Amino acid sequence: MHLKRVLLMLLLFSLHFVSKAQTDYIPIGDPQESFLNRLDIKFRNNAQLRFSTVKPYDSKRVTEQLLVIDSLDKAGELDDVLTDIDRKDLHFYLQVNKQWIPNNKVENAEDNLFFKSPLPTHLYEGYSSKGSFVLDPMITARFGKNDSISIYQGSVGLTMHGDIANKVGFYGSYTYNTERDPLYVQQYIDARKAVPGIAAFSTGKDGKINYSDFRLGVTTHAGKHLDFQLAYDQFYIGEGFRSLYLSNFGSPFLFFKTHVQIGRVSYTTAFARTFAPYEIIDNGLKDQNRPSNYMVFHYVSWQTTKWLKFGFYENNMFNNEKNGGIQLAMLNPFVFNRPMSQNVGNSGKSSIGLDFKANIAKRVELYGTLFINEFVAKEVFNYGEGSWRNKHALQLGTKYVDAFSIKNLDLQGEYNWVRPFTYTDKWNVNNFVHYNQPLAHPLGANFHELIGILNYRPIPRLYISGKIIGYKKGLDTLSEFAVSQQPLNGGDLFRPYTDQHAGGENIKVADGIPLNSFYGSLNVAYQLFPNFFIDGNFSIRNADIEGLPKNHTKFFSFGIRWNMARRAFDF
Repeated sequence: MHLKRVLLMLLLFSLHFVSKAQTDYIPIGDPQESFLNRLDIKFRNNAQLRFSTVKPYDSKRVTEQLLVIDSLDKAGELDDVLTDIDRKDLHFYLQVNKQWIPNNKVENAEDNLFFKSPLPTHLYEGYSSKGSFVLDPMITARFGKNDSISIYQGSVGLTMHGDIANKVGFYGSYTYNTERDPLYVQQYIDARKAVPGIAAFSTGKDGKINYSDFRLGVTTHAGKHLDFQLAYDQFYIGEGFRSLYLSNFGSPFLFFKTHVQIGRVSYTTAFARTFAPYEIIDNGLKDQNRPSNYMVFHYVSWQTTKWLKFGFYENNMFNNEKNGGIQLAMLNPFVFNRPMSQNVGNSGKSSIGLDFKANIAKRVELYGTLFINEFVAKEVFNYGEGSWRNKHALQLGTKYVDAFSIKNLDLQGEYNWVRPFTYTDKWNVNNFVHYNQPLAHPLGANFHELIGILNYRPIPRLYISGKIIGYKKGLDTLSEFAVSQQPLNGGDLFRPYTDQHAGGENIKVADGIPLNSFYGSLNVAYQLFPNFFIDGNFSIRNADIEGLPKNHTKFFSFGIRWNMARRAFDF
């Protein structure tokens, strides 16, 4: 049975149990994210906040908890927890999400917190017993220089959300975009036949690209504990700046998701359709259409105490032709799906992950992830030899809010270590790739990376952020992004691990042709009125490959954006 039909049947079945409208979702990259992350730390990982790990955030669930926090603050219980800017953000986001507040009212003396003139929060909003509808424009105009080359982005579109009869929620957005990206991004697009975060696109002269970007979802809420979502959108699973599980670096995909929250246990499962690698390398398939993959993942988290949370992740990828297409047995909504796939003879790629998050004194968060694509017991006990069969990845990081007692100064540090051949399979169509883009970390595999991030809000409307990223990666050829037929060093997600290995049986992290890269950026944004930003960015990037001349570049841009996140290419 075709996946779309299966997903539609599951959604229609769920509607029989719907008692309230579900919600729309806060887009990944929205300014609310940093505020919600601060609250997640300050409230010691309250299980009901659910502000981290799985994104995008559920705006109705978020609003319910913001109302609780607002009540506690009015009672004087949070004087030493929230800063003045936290309070302004709290009241502002209640106003932005007021469709989820009973009677659509926000009890606050300051209705216009980020502007003085009586401008509306939304372009259009309407509410009645038959439903609600909110409509906003999406606009970006950005110009800049990459050394002597002009770069730009122009985007225009609409975003909307609402509900029908207080039973079914919906959301969607559409933008038409024209852009000319920094030179290294142009090289990435030429080599991978893909635009980061985007699906289909067309090319023009001198590196110009055009594309339409849309997201659409239908959601329901069955009681207090169970949510359903059918959508074409993105996911992000993880606590860090990078995700070793599933990130929003790649393009959207079609999925059906269920989410259960009972006490301190949270469980998310999703069934999705993705696309295997195509065009840039032989994938062994004869389909005229882009080859279909199917993905099933589960993520369960348990908050054991007020300050400690553990999570378990499982993912199965299987190809439409190589693995016989979707099997009903693979729609198992429970963890440990691998035995089910073995029972039906499915040889798709499976991986698991373990993660934790620890909150220290409501100011510091420690987090970590261990991702395992495959391991062989005897090789694990001889780990130092670097067997290629140990396909693992590790992340360790920390967040520090109101750092050094400076209000609204947040710092983050993160280390990522990904062994060769992680995310790859014996058939490249099962590699962890969608629309020729990595589904997890943008660097693929065979690297280690160190990241530092600063976010500062000196005044309510001003956002200052800085980022430095350094990494070393082992390449197969003297080209940063190209896919080659040279012997493998394990960093290329477009080739199977069965290709000839350059290092034989043992390959260690960053083996191969060394690529040493440094990326630094500074972004300053000023919010003129709700979700309308004037911002500027300055970035430098060094990507030095051993044996080639130094490759150092810098670029800057400035512009406006309304209800859109800034396009960033942090790799």
